[in-house]
Amino acid sequence: MQFYWWVLVIAACLAGLVMILRVRRDRMLALHRQIFNRLALPDVSGDVFEPKQTVLLPPPASRYLRHAIEPGAPLARTVDLHMIGEIRASESGDWFNFEAAQRICPERGFLWQARIEALGRLFAEGADYYCDGFAGSDFFIAGPWPLSHVKGGEFSRSAAGRLIIESIWLPTSLVAARGAEWTSGDQHRVTVRLPGQAESSSLNMTVAESGALVDVTMMRHLGGEGRSFGLMPYGLKVEAEKRFAEYTIPSRVSAVWGYGTDAAEEYLRIQIENARFL
Repeated sequence: MQFYWWVLVIAACLAGLVMILRVRRDRMLALHRQIFNRLALPDVSGDVFEPKQTVLLPPPASRYLRHAIEPGAPLARTVDLHMIGEIRASESGDWFNFEAAQRICPERGFLWQARIEALGRLFAEGADYYCDGFAGSDFFIAGPWPLSHVKGGEFSRSAAGRLIIESIWLPTSLVAARGAEWTSGDQHRVTVRLPGQAESSSLNMTVAESGALVDVTMMRHLGGEGRSFGLMPYGLKVEAEKRFAEYTIPSRVSAVWGYGTDAAEEYLRIQIENARFL
């Protein structure tokens, strides 16, 4: 009889634990929804892109913007992406498939909500986010069970760099009318700095003769929970592009830490399935 009492006690404890974890997960999901709504910053100015606005820019910058944005296109301030791809935790780690939705508003932040393949039929679900200077990452596996929870500190610094480099999916954020500052390099390379960003956060872009983006690199802060590794070369290599509405953006990229060095480590492959500009 005592055995059954112990079974009941253990079952009750497990049920209580699951309830606590579900409450915690629901709070995290509510936070993600709040951030998603916070990042909705549609353009209501009525301003449109005019190619003549690029005549004083360095030639690679002018080619890129004319290629990426159709004449008369609204100067969108937010983009919603639907993507699929592969991700791994280390150079020797396995690749895992994922599907994700991401909202990017360079003026405020981003939210990346993903479902990542784990073991067998198990999936990890959650989000990475950066909003108004604060970042976090919350992922759960098999429902309520916490897999990872990171916030603030080094992670915020790394997420800030991520927001800057992923502005390539919203080319209107890189026009001079939005405060972007371009510096010439050569016929194919150019540097751009977004409003309010330090010189060390500038983006270095390689642009083909057609205006298509070849790659984009920066010095990004590498950091995570309890770790600090400082600034490290980081880059997105563009393998394909696609037009969505009035904008042409990279549609297939690979993300690499240590880009251009002997320590280069590819950890993320992304394919954009759809894009909506606000």
